[in-house]
Amino acid sequence: MEYSPMNSKRNRFLVSFLLIFMSFGVFLSFWYDPVGPMRLPPPLEVKAVAEGKDDGPQRASPVTVKKSLARKGPTGWKQLTIFQIHDKFRAKLSPNCGNKKLRKRCLSTMLDEDCRVDAMDYIELNEFVKKNSRFVPLLDDKEYVFPWEKNYVIQKPLSNEKKLPDLEQSKITVLSHREENGLVTCRQHEELVLRADIYDSYGKTRSLGGDDVRAWMTKATTPNITSATLHVVDWKNGTYTLSTPCLWLGQSQLIVVVPYPREYLRMTLVQRRNGRTRYKAGLFQKNNITESTICWSTPNLFHPCLCNYTTQNTLPFYCGQPADPRLTCDDWAGVNSLWSVQPANLTSAENRMIQTIVRKPEEVAIKHPLTIRTTKSSKAGPKKLLPCWKTSPRVTWETKRPQGYWTQQMEWRSLLCKQPEFTPQWLDSCLKDTTVLITGDSNSYAMYSALKSMPRCSRYANLSRSGVGGVVCKQKSRTGGIKFAAHEHPLYMKRRSANPWISVMFHKSVEMKIDELPSTGRVVVIVHYYLHLITAHLSSSLPWMNSLRDAVQRLVRRNPQATVALRGGHMAWDGWHVNHHAGGDVLATFLHAIIREVFTPVRDNLIYVDAWGMTVSLQNRLLHPHPKVQASIVKMVLSFACP
Repeated sequence: MEYSPMNSKRNRFLVSFLLIFMSFGVFLSFWYDPVGPMRLPPPLEVKAVAEGKDDGPQRASPVTVKKSLARKGPTGWKQLTIFQIHDKFRAKLSPNCGNKKLRKRCLSTMLDEDCRVDAMDYIELNEFVKKNSRFVPLLDDKEYVFPWEKNYVIQKPLSNEKKLPDLEQSKITVLSHREENGLVTCRQHEELVLRADIYDSYGKTRSLGGDDVRAWMTKATTPNITSATLHVVDWKNGTYTLSTPCLWLGQSQLIVVVPYPREYLRMTLVQRRNGRTRYKAGLFQKNNITESTICWSTPNLFHPCLCNYTTQNTLPFYCGQPADPRLTCDDWAGVNSLWSVQPANLTSAENRMIQTIVRKPEEVAIKHPLTIRTTKSSKAGPKKLLPCWKTSPRVTWETKRPQGYWTQQMEWRSLLCKQPEFTPQWLDSCLKDTTVLITGDSNSYAMYSALKSMPRCSRYANLSRSGVGGVVCKQKSRTGGIKFAAHEHPLYMKRRSANPWISVMFHKSVEMKIDELPSTGRVVVIVHYYLHLITAHLSSSLPWMNSLRDAVQRLVRRNPQATVALRGGHMAWDGWHVNHHAGGDVLATFLHAIIREVFTPVRDNLIYVDAWGMTVSLQNRLLHPHPKVQASIVKMVLSFACP
C-alpha cells in the first residue's frame, strides 16, 4: 500500500482505539465482582514477632486483590482471598437455588401435598446442632487465608500429652540483673529482661514455639491491684523474652502462665475452619407457618440454599433458606443464639487436653523462686510525658508493653501520655456540647454505663423497642449527648422472656452510624469488635475492620475535632464452659495482629485501646471485665479529646 498521511492517521487511530479497549477489558476483569456491594478485602500478610501474638507484628503489604489468582506454595498449600472463599459457595447463594417452580406453586396454593415438609423449630434445631456432624468446612485441608493460620494448621494434631508444656520443668532466667537466692534487685525505671524456656514432660525444649505465654508483675503486698503486664516475644524455638520497666518500689511477684499450648490453638483454628462454632438461629414466619434455620457470618452452612442478608446487615450474614416452600427469605422474622457446637474428629490426646484447658491462673503458671525488689534510683526518671490531648494517637499503637499499670487504688496510670485529673468540673467541661457514640457489644454498653454515670444525665431514650438499636443520654441545656448502639450481626443477645426469639432489627451498621455524626463540634467515638466476632473464622473480621477503617478516614476528613478509638480484645479466661474453644480469648492475639495491619493507614487518627494489657495483669477471667476497667478505658479516650 502506498504511504499517505491519511493512512498513517487512520492507523494511529485504530491502534489507539484497540489499546484503550484492551485496557478497559483488563480493568473490568480486575474489578468486576458479581457478588455485589459487599466489602470483602484481600487476606493480609500479618507477620508478628510472636506468631499471632500481639507483641509487635512486622509491617507487611496486603496481598494483591485479584480473585483469579491464589498463592500456591511448593507443598500444595494455597492461600485464598475471601472473594475466592465466597465463590466456593456461590451456587448456594444464587437466586435460582432450590425449586423455584415448586415454591411459586406452594406460595399460591398453600395446599399442595408437596409443600408439607419436616421443618425444624428452635428446640429441634438446637438438638440437631448439638448432636449432628453435618457441618461444612469453610476451607479445604490445604487452603488458608493468613500465613500464621497455615503455620499452626500444618502441624500434626496432638497424639501425646507428655509433649505439652510441663510447667514444673519450664524455667525462668533473669538476663538483665543479678539474681541472689531468688531475689532480683532492680532500680526504679530500669528495664528488667527475663527469658522463659518452655519444656515438655520429657525435658525437651518445645522447639516450635507458638504457645500462648502471658506474664505480669504484681506488688507482693497487694496482689492483683498494683500490677503491670509484661512484653512477650516468641522466638519460635521454645524461648520467650519477657520485659518490663521496674515501675513501683518494694517487692513484687512475677507470674508467667501458659494458658493455651500451641496444640490447643491449632485445634481451635481447625474447628473454626471446619465450621464448628456457636451459630445463630433464624426464625422464618408467615401466618402460622414457622421454621428455624442456622445463620452465620460465613456461608459454609449445611443448608442446600442460603438467604444472603449482607445488604441489610451491611456486612456478610447468611441464613439457611427455609425448607418449607411456602416460606421465602423475605419471611425472616427473628434471631436467637444456638448452643455451642462441640469439637469433632479429635485425637484421644486432644480430647483429654480440652478437659483441663480452663484452669485458674496459678494452675498454669511456670514454677520459679524469683522475687523482684525495686529500689529508688539516683538517676533521673523517664522523660516527662505530654498531656494526652497534645499526643498523637499513633503512640497507642506502640506494640511494647506495658503501656500503663494499675495503682494500689485500682486506677489506671498511663505510660504513654499524661492524663488529666478526672474531676467533675473537668468532665463537665469535656462533655459540654460533645457528641459521644459508643458502639459494639455488651462491653461497649458497660463503657456507656460507666460514662453516663459520670455526668448527670437528664433523660434517656431507647432507639428501638428492645433497646438493641441504642440508648441516648442527653445532658440538660446542652447539645450533643451520649449514645450507645449495638454492632451488626452476628450479635449474641439474651431474651428475657418465654419467647426465645428477638425480632429482626436491621439497625444501622457502625459505618453508617459514624457517617451520620456531625461534621462540626467535638465528637468522640469508641468502637469495640471482639467476642461476637472471633467465634467465626477470622477471615470474617476483615470486612468489619475494613468498613470501620474507611468510616474513620471519612469522619476525620470532614470533622477535625473528632476523636475515634478502637478498643482491643481483653483477657477473658473462662470463655464459655459449654464449649470453651468457641468463645473467650483463645483467638484474641490473632485478632490483634489483624487489627494492627488493617488500621495501619489511620494510626495518626485512631486511638488503639490496649485492653489486653489492662486485663492480663488483673488476671481477668470473665467476659465482662471489672467496672474499673470499663471506666478507665472511657477516661483514657476522653483525655485524648479534651484539654
